[in-house]
Amino acid sequence: MRFDKSIFTDLDQWQGHESLTQESWLELGRCLDNCWENDGSLSPLDLYCYLRARFGPPNGSFMAVRAPGTDNLFQWHYTVGYKGRAIHFLDRVERLEILVEAEGKARPEDWQILVSSLKGDYQRYGKAIGEVRRNLRRYTVFVNPFARLRQIVELAERRLGELPSGNLPKMPSIAEQGEPERLYEEMKGFLARFVEIRAWSFTLQALVPVWAESFVNMLFFLLGKPEVKGNSRLYEATLRLPIDIRISELWLKCRGFVEPVSDKAPEVKAFLTLMNDRNDLLHGNTDPKRLAFDQVFLDQVSFGSTNHEIPLFKDQKNLIERLVLGQSKGITVEDVLRRVAEARAFIDYVLSRLDHTVRRDVKVMMAESNPAIHDETRTLAILFPPEIPLGFPLVAKRSQER
Repeated sequence: MRFDKSIFTDLDQWQGHESLTQESWLELGRCLDNCWENDGSLSPLDLYCYLRARFGPPNGSFMAVRAPGTDNLFQWHYTVGYKGRAIHFLDRVERLEILVEAEGKARPEDWQILVSSLKGDYQRYGKAIGEVRRNLRRYTVFVNPFARLRQIVELAERRLGELPSGNLPKMPSIAEQGEPERLYEEMKGFLARFVEIRAWSFTLQALVPVWAESFVNMLFFLLGKPEVKGNSRLYEATLRLPIDIRISELWLKCRGFVEPVSDKAPEVKAFLTLMNDRNDLLHGNTDPKRLAFDQVFLDQVSFGSTNHEIPLFKDQKNLIERLVLGQSKGITVEDVLRRVAEARAFIDYVLSRLDHTVRRDVKVMMAESNPAIHDETRTLAILFPPEIPLGFPLVAKRSQER
């Protein structure tokens, strides 16, 4: 049977769900043959405000199983009627979907007619839609740098713990019968592991000080006193201060501190050392004294008509081991894991200076990757769960026969 497009064009005939039978209102299974997934043609915000202006609060059956907050698989569900047939607007975590109870199957071009009809009808309800929008609370969702860096640090730390370093394969002597292919594979595997270990170690060495510094800046953002945060120039100037000065001023410029953060504390001293080492690493400073890992002596000899350079070392090592492992200078696994522990100790020490209630609130924000801030009141909120729910409703298909 051919699809009746009037359901998509006669929007003035749409009515509230009260015009439907209980069965049509409740059973989405009647609509599974006609389901459209929003491809970006419709703004969920615009559509919601339009439906809210016309039909009041969301009235679909899935609202009955929705949790009060924003942590939901289905955010909103509207059901409207057209000549006894149901039209469902279902906003899921994944996307907005529109389902229609109708005979025949709508074609892609039919759905585009609905999109055009809706956008055209927005103008008829412009004033009411504007009123709905003005009553919405507006938040800006933003990235928490501390939480983002923490995730990367923990990933690198975990990966380093999973990677076996192993030992450099022993090269056979001239007198031994070696297995070149086996030795080649062993050497290749060892070098691949070494390169990955060095990469993760470098990542940690570079990021751990930044991660701990972002904690200090986060405290100024969360706890900065009104006279600091209320003055944008003073606030920005505070964040540009040398890190040791910023740390010492935490208890002066932030609320919630019951004790000062002492620069004499071993945790603070260790952290400032981390920052100094980070500067050399990130700027790529070339310093043979700091980065030296071996010493070689050269002798020049003549053999026949050719001059030869002969390298000599004080100790016995495989040259591959000597040069490849030397690249770990300053970024060994043990060194970087110690730095991670020192950064955590610094963070814990600063937290210990806070009032216990403030400390609890700060820890909540430390764990939040996607906090939100109200555009007018500037109050912070956690609107979404750390793990986004995914799923789909189990809807049994129903006959459309009447």
